[in-house]
Amino acid sequence: TGASGLAFVDSMVGSTSHSGPTFVMVDKRLTPGGHWVDTYPFVTLHAPAHYYGVPSKKLESFQDIVAVDIEDPVQSGLQKVNTSAMTHSPSELAPGYRVANYFKEVMVDLEQSGRVRHWGGREYLGKIEKSTSERHSGFSRHNVRDLLTNKVFVVIVRKKVVDATYLEASIPSVSKCKFPVSPGVNIIPVNTLFTKKVNGKTNFTIIGAGKTGIDAILFLLARGLDPDKIRWIMPNDAWLLNRENMDPTSASYNDLVYFEALLSNSVDTFSSYFPELERRGHISRLDPKITPTKWRCATVSPDELDDLRSIKNVIRQGRVLCVTPTSMNMEKDIHGLSIENHILVDCTSNGLPAKPVIPIFQEDKIVLQSLIMCQPIGSAAIIGRAEAVMKSEDRNVEKNSLFLPCSSPEMIRDFIPAMLRSLRTQLLIGSIKGVGSWWRRCRLNIESHSDIKTNMKFMLRMHEILIMMDNGSKKLQKFHVEEFGKFVDFEMWPEGFQTPSEIARVVRIYQVFVLCVLVGLIVILMITSA
Repeated sequence: TGASGLAFVDSMVGSTSHSGPTFVMVDKRLTPGGHWVDTYPFVTLHAPAHYYGVPSKKLESFQDIVAVDIEDPVQSGLQKVNTSAMTHSPSELAPGYRVANYFKEVMVDLEQSGRVRHWGGREYLGKIEKSTSERHSGFSRHNVRDLLTNKVFVVIVRKKVVDATYLEASIPSVSKCKFPVSPGVNIIPVNTLFTKKVNGKTNFTIIGAGKTGIDAILFLLARGLDPDKIRWIMPNDAWLLNRENMDPTSASYNDLVYFEALLSNSVDTFSSYFPELERRGHISRLDPKITPTKWRCATVSPDELDDLRSIKNVIRQGRVLCVTPTSMNMEKDIHGLSIENHILVDCTSNGLPAKPVIPIFQEDKIVLQSLIMCQPIGSAAIIGRAEAVMKSEDRNVEKNSLFLPCSSPEMIRDFIPAMLRSLRTQLLIGSIKGVGSWWRRCRLNIESHSDIKTNMKFMLRMHEILIMMDNGSKKLQKFHVEEFGKFVDFEMWPEGFQTPSEIARVVRIYQVFVLCVLVGLIVILMITSA
């Protein structure tokens, strides 16, 4: 019952009639919300709330009440972080507690539809092998165990099992450390960081350079900790997205910079692509002297980047191998780092794991995966819509050929296949009956929030944009060969679908027609007024 599972079910419930399919949602957690239930209390979204959540319910206008004692130094630090996050209007970044409460209400709405049952505190054990007499039946049986009573239930599934755990986020509070730690070492998960007192004698070592590590450092700085009291273990530098370009009213237009930079004369190899994006203000790096090797779609604002750069004690010695009672041993440092008078904070969880792509639509199962780079929630909603309107079971081959999953990027070069698959998906679904028009209106689609000014820009440049996308995809395919030593393993534009250049020709004819009509109207008005 995490974000992806809820987005899928919400999409299907909203896309089918009252007599449509019913759902049983099984989760080990008692309350819905997935990793938002277990995450650290000072977490916020890293992107605007406008395109996060489920299709049917807005998160950007969702309100709840949380009491905060501003005299409490711990709570005041928490309030400072969350208040900062909530004032990025209209690019509102919802705090974690609001997201968790939002998903609880989403589940209430789904249950009130009469088609969804929430089985929290239960564990899915797997499919029961069919007997000889059941092999040609239209249903399957599955075991589910109640984690409180240990009782095992049999659930009869008449349609499909939906696996929403394939890309499940890892959370420090419920995960083991990725490295051995000696007994008695002062190491904590990031979830308990807010309970630690900050004073002049306290030193913190933040282990991890992803979104969680960034949040931990910003939280400590917001509570007034001296930057010199923070040591940051950074196995790899990563490129960071500039959140200023993510205003929902113009974000989709701002994303054209990916193609504008790609087709720039200065980009002749893939290694020159990200620096060009940086020059155009779309991404940034922590240290201008160091070339990042990672791309994880993490976002920061310019002010947050300045705060992160105030941390001077950044350790770039690879990953932590183990922690002894006196030191932390690193991949590239045989001597180890002293941990005396340091609180170690584990921020090594992976919120967006990179998994091998597998077919989404299977014989008796659907495996939720990203269709658009770093957008697993919107992707889950698209998959739900496709399953609802492309009902026939013999269309699985067709659906899998149209909806290609893309693995979450880790290294910089992973951007190439992820971007190609994302571009393919976004252009193809526009032509799929019952899916394209729905996605254009869906709140999880960034483009649906574009204002009139942005839409006008798109209309006036549509021919140019489509040509740019076509040429950009060809250049990315060339880079794919250079970086991976092989061509992409899928057909970019399947038979029966127009390429961007072919669509551009139709758009040009339409633009000329509209221009002629406008000129004609002007001429008529001039004649009649003479």
